[in-house]
Amino acid sequence: AQAVRDQKLARSVVMSAVRTPMILLPGVAVFAYVISSKAIPVVAKTAASAGPSAEAMVWTPFNSLVRTVANGLVQYGWMMALALVIGIAFYFYQLPRWTSRRRYRFEAMPRRRAILLLPVAPWLLPLGLYRDFQVGMMLSAMAVMLKAGLTLRNSLEVIRSTSSPWMRGHVRRILVHLEHNTTDYVGAFSKGLLSPSLLARLASTIRTQPQFSEVLIKIGLDGAAEVRKEVSSTAAVLNTTLLIAAGSFLLFLYIGFIALQASIDDARRADKAGAVLALVGVVNIPIIYFSVQWWNTLHQGSSINFRSSPSMAAIMLVAMLLVTLGFWAYTFAVVLARLRCIILERERHTEWIKEYVEKSA
Repeated sequence: AQAVRDQKLARSVVMSAVRTPMILLPGVAVFAYVISSKAIPVVAKTAASAGPSAEAMVWTPFNSLVRTVANGLVQYGWMMALALVIGIAFYFYQLPRWTSRRRYRFEAMPRRRAILLLPVAPWLLPLGLYRDFQVGMMLSAMAVMLKAGLTLRNSLEVIRSTSSPWMRGHVRRILVHLEHNTTDYVGAFSKGLLSPSLLARLASTIRTQPQFSEVLIKIGLDGAAEVRKEVSSTAAVLNTTLLIAAGSFLLFLYIGFIALQASIDDARRADKAGAVLALVGVVNIPIIYFSVQWWNTLHQGSSINFRSSPSMAAIMLVAMLLVTLGFWAYTFAVVLARLRCIILERERHTEWIKEYVEKSA
């Protein structure tokens, strides 16, 4: 029963890790496409209507780069999205089937190096995530079989006959090593299947347990939490990197749009272009709100919700509500003051502004 619970918990950890990129990547793609197909073309149209000289001033090298990227997304965005989906599907299809020695070398790579190589080799870190998950499932199953009376070799043979080609390759390497070195258990399991932390745990436990089968039972039953911790840690690094990459790309488009808007001399035309982006940005509000639940490995849980009582002290709740109300009041005051300044600045040559100034004086 404990093994079944551990396997269910491991699956839930992996599913929560996969959910983040499955939500993040389509969301970033939609935002990028809307900015490229709706907001930036409005700026380009506004610049073209201002005349050739004004248009030449708008399209600086950076602005031209932004327009090129936006046009590429509009024209070839669906092809890039389709290629990405096919690549991800093929990657997941090959995870349990790829058994080359190159993969074994990739899996033996230290985690820090895989993190550093993530921008140029994004497939390395998920290999470790998949390995840790499968090792947790294997150790849990082996603990059950060993506790039921099966020998170590028989347990490995059962796993080899019922597992994926990737796991069969690893088990075969363990069995081959044990045939030539019957007592070198740590060396047999250090052929790339176990992570460095699990290997260290295995080496330390074997000093106090004379029977290696008892060591595997202890690690299989007690080490499931450690495996889940490694999976969660790897998933958090991967998701954080994805967030940084996706946010950087959207930041590039946002800065490009702001630069394009600032290049237009006519403030009214620039405001029309900026209004398109403001409408697009409204879609991000529910994503920001629900991100606390979607990415709970990166965010603190919600302290206040409509389905249960607050999980914080009453005095802290009152103080937080008062400070929130004060910030909202300050925000409205600053926005209205800035709006008043903009109106006065833009309408300074009109008659009603002159009359307003004379009356105020």
